[in-house]
Amino acid sequence: MSKHLVPGRAVEVLDPQSVKNAIDARLADGGSEDVFLADSPVLGITWALNAGGVFGVGQGGGALFALASVFAIGVILWLLYSAPAGKQWLQGALGLILSGALGNLYDRIFVNGCVRDFINFHFRVVGIKWPAFNIADAAITVGCSLLVILMLFESFWRQSPRRAHKDSL
Repeated sequence: MSKHLVPGRAVEVLDPQSVKNAIDARLADGGSEDVFLADSPVLGITWALNAGGVFGVGQGGGALFALASVFAIGVILWLLYSAPAGKQWLQGALGLILSGALGNLYDRIFVNGCVRDFINFHFRVVGIKWPAFNIADAAITVGCSLLVILMLFESFWRQSPRRAHKDSL
């Protein structure tokens, strides 16, 4: 594990907290603002408290989600510690997941068991509105997606007949 990998992620945890605090101050009444393409907005800032999990599932289960986050953080730290040297993409994916889990855990501890969501994608032309999310959610999603891609490519290279034939020569 890189010695500076985990402390470097603290910036990703702390900076979104200042963004959330600024949005809390501006939109504390639960309002929203469109920030791009004023005539047909696709990206807005919305103040929302989520007492549940992804897409608001499990409302009121903040303590359970906080406990799950602590467990996940422990597993991720163990995986980072035991990751083979030279696996920067793996460490990066795990680091993104870790930073997102820490950011959401911070909210669950200090915001009455809720996570503050504020990014709002909506495509008014076709009537699609994605549920509000935050930077920590995006980090977890990107990290998990990268982890899946890495596992697929690892599996592909390990089982590729062309590579097996080439290695036997």
